[in-house]
Amino acid sequence: MMLANATPPPAMRCYATIERAYPADKHLRRLVHDGDYAATEWSATEGGGGESVLVHRHGRWCMVTSGGGALGVDEFVRAGVPRSVAQRLYAKLRYSQLHATPFPQRRP
Repeated sequence: MMLANATPPPAMRCYATIERAYPADKHLRRLVHDGDYAATEWSATEGGGGESVLVHRHGRWCMVTSGGGALGVDEFVRAGVPRSVAQRLYAKLRYSQLHATPFPQRRP
């Protein structure tokens, strides 16, 4: 499933950790990385979920793009991720969905 309306934010929001990029009503489910880029899968408290791409810059993780549903390689690239990195992130995220355990949930 591809999501056509995933767009990069007008100005990247940056955080000390990847987990801090997600508000309390969103839960990080999976995390993969490739160099300075990371892709995540998240779920929302109200149901549903999506995927995001972040980049590590100046010691902080900056949100590149995020959207409900699955993102594809083309959405990663449109958001500024080099195609070779986007392809690897996409493959790693799909592999983790099939073979890895979910990211540990935050404790209240």
